[in-house]
Amino acid sequence: MTTEGSFCMRTFTAAATLNNDCLFKAITIGGTIAASPLQAGGVCRSQAVAGQGVSAIVEGDCKVRVGAAINMVGFPLTVTTSGWFIANTTSGSATVGRNLELASSGDTIQAFVDFRQLAGAAVS
Repeated sequence: MTTEGSFCMRTFTAAATLNNDCLFKAITIGGTIAASPLQAGGVCRSQAVAGQGVSAIVEGDCKVRVGAAINMVGFPLTVTTSGWFIANTTSGSATVGRNLELASSGDTIQAFVDFRQLAGAAVS
């Protein structure tokens, strides 16, 4: 069973509708679904329409949705298209956390995330 521990949350202003399908996916500080780790600012925790506040976890132990199987606990995570979290298998690419459970594609699992270290990263 996936649970959550302590975490730090922020509120961003949604730039688009973030519905139930967006929960536990990576979102940008600008309030849209993230397409890469350098765009990601947190894990979506609430639903919102454009202009409303959306809660996001920026650091801590929380639930995330994975877009591919992860067969080892503690593997580095990154963000891919549509806000999905996947195992970071590319040397030198940005890591946003580590999984705390094994996962199949589409699962919601427990992970430790930290988006604070990406705040100064250049977006290419």
